[in-house]
Amino acid sequence: MNKANALCALGDHRIAVDFYEKAIQIRERLVVQEGRSELANDLATAYVNKANTLGALGENHTALEFYEKAIQIYERLVAKEGRAELLNYLAGTYMNKANRLWALGEHRAAVGMYDKAIQIYDRLVQAEGCTELFGDLCWVKVFKAAILNDLGKTREAKNEARAAISGLRAEIKRTAGPILTMFLNWAETNLKMLLE
Repeated sequence: MNKANALCALGDHRIAVDFYEKAIQIRERLVVQEGRSELANDLATAYVNKANTLGALGENHTALEFYEKAIQIYERLVAKEGRAELLNYLAGTYMNKANRLWALGEHRAAVGMYDKAIQIYDRLVQAEGCTELFGDLCWVKVFKAAILNDLGKTREAKNEARAAISGLRAEIKRTAGPILTMFLNWAETNLKMLLE
């Protein structure tokens, strides 16, 4: 899987998909056929990586299939095996799936996925003190605001956007995070009408 990750970093997404598929085949054999359940998280990660790469190639329908496979594993690991440390990965996968749904014009389904991600991130930040995930929470809220605006739910979109932008500004002030700064700039430009 490391080779596939490197290929993605170099922009060779099509070749990376093939390597992710090889990694998936190995992990599926180990987890499903040989009962190595301790490797289920690795299998879910391989599914997510392949889905992300397919999404970058514009193959959104296929990407959704792999996000769903990863979500099923993460949900099972969290709910049945008590693997709370995977909640962040589950939330990120919900967000990624929502982004692909949005790209396909499935706005209402995307909002549902964003809500699931927000619920998890909010729990992790507020109840469990994982303040390092506050930027991720704001990030998802920005996407949700944009899609609510697309759906014509302007008031709800404005509230979500203002809260998210305010949170991003506070998080950037706290962490000086360059990625959050780039995202804030994108959000302020693309949600300008909601911030007035």
